[in-house]
Amino acid sequence: MTSQPNLSPVQPGTSLFAETLAEQRAQQFRMRRLQVHNWGTFNGLTEVPIAEKGFLFVGRSGSGKSTLLDAMSALLTPPSIVDFNAAAREAERSGRDRSLVSYVRGAWADQQDSTSGEIATQYLRKGATWTALVLEYANAHGEAVSLIRLFWIAGSGNAAADVRRHYMVAPRSFDVATELDGFDLDLRKLKARLGQEIAHFDGFAGYAERFRHALGIGNEMALRLLHK
Repeated sequence: MTSQPNLSPVQPGTSLFAETLAEQRAQQFRMRRLQVHNWGTFNGLTEVPIAEKGFLFVGRSGSGKSTLLDAMSALLTPPSIVDFNAAAREAERSGRDRSLVSYVRGAWADQQDSTSGEIATQYLRKGATWTALVLEYANAHGEAVSLIRLFWIAGSGNAAADVRRHYMVAPRSFDVATELDGFDLDLRKLKARLGQEIAHFDGFAGYAERFRHALGIGNEMALRLLHK
């Protein structure tokens, strides 16, 4: 049996159709806040509030617009098709391709070694490090859903295989500054501290199924189209 929305009595000058649309709109989840911690050249925690009616990223080249959009892509797009920095490449057709390693490490320049003459990438974070991305959605009823991804490198490696991944979905707001404070790369300890209301996943498929259900997204195709 399909549950029906709770509708108030129709007022003069209104219609049941209009009230139904209003209730459907109130139930819709919309982006409210993006948090990035140690993502690209955003060192430490950066929070971006997102307006319900729309949000425009503006700034000079290299200011971080594509970096923030790529954070959203990492949260919403299947890893098999995610294309980092696609928007910037379409506009400029130049520059270094970005990768998960370059974002977790904080790649900021390619410099030539004065002795060997070799080109080496310069990183902001060279030892063990971790990255957190959180995209929060909310509706007019005060309900919230947070999509969370963790990445970490335990040593000094710079290969794609060195990056560990974890996925979470929270049925509420999630605050990186307090809830991930002191994260020491021990996932078992983190799970115990966060509690059972947060769903944990080792892969994208289960994570995506959970957040699509929570947000009312019918299938993966919508996410693929959004990434384009």
